Amino acid sequence: MAGQQHGSESALVDCADNVSSKSKISLELNPVGSLQELCMVRHCPYPVYSFPDENLKKHQVEFRVVCSISIYESSGSGISKQAAKKQAAYLMYKQIEKLTSEDIKLIWDNEYKDETPSDPNLLLYHELPCSLKLFLSHESRTYLKIFFNSDAPKIPRLQKKYSTASDALNSILEIEDITLKSDIVSCNSGKVEVLMQVNTIPRIVISGSGENESDARESAARVILSYFKSVLNI
Repeated sequence: MAGQQHGSESALVDCADNVSSKSKISLELNPVGSLQELCMVRHCPYPVYSFPDENLKKHQVEFRVVCSISIYESSGSGISKQAAKKQAAYLMYKQIEKLTSEDIKLIWDNEYKDETPSDPNLLLYHELPCSLKLFLSHESRTYLKIFFNSDAPKIPRLQKKYSTASDALNSILEIEDITLKSDIVSCNSGKVEVLMQVNTIPRIVISGSGENESDARESAARVILSYFKSVLNI
């Protein structure tokens, strides 16, 4: 019995070592992708990369990249932008993996430090900005009204096209040239959770859940549209 227990414990240790080794290899090979995944798991804002300068050397060009996540920064350099970006992502990964839950909270406090509350109901259930610098064109406002059927022009073709929150949100963001990122965070027990980020000022990062990926994205998109509606008083 003792031998069996010892064998089980050894197997668990070996399994943990294997997972750790695979994670380390993944980080070494693809630090940019590994950092993206870590941000999803830790519910951090996604990294932003910038190229502040390019220093010419005698026989090569050295690129420098700065990776930023809220108050955290790392820099990388290399003979190519890709190499510099990988180094910056690797160093940022090492910072983020050490953060505590309190550190993560401070990141979001910093993101929204200049904002004042505007919609308590939405903030109650989602980590949304307390206010948003949002200006939508007449076309985008029309799509928003059509989706919520609020004093919207009766255009059957458009009503059918924007009958889902995902379709309406994607169309509005495309018009306004706003970036949307959506990734699956977990998928278990018949429930899928996605993390959706809209690159507004400040950024909106929320999660949505459903029986499948489509339902989860629809749930998240509906909250974002509702928030737009509230901010714009539509």
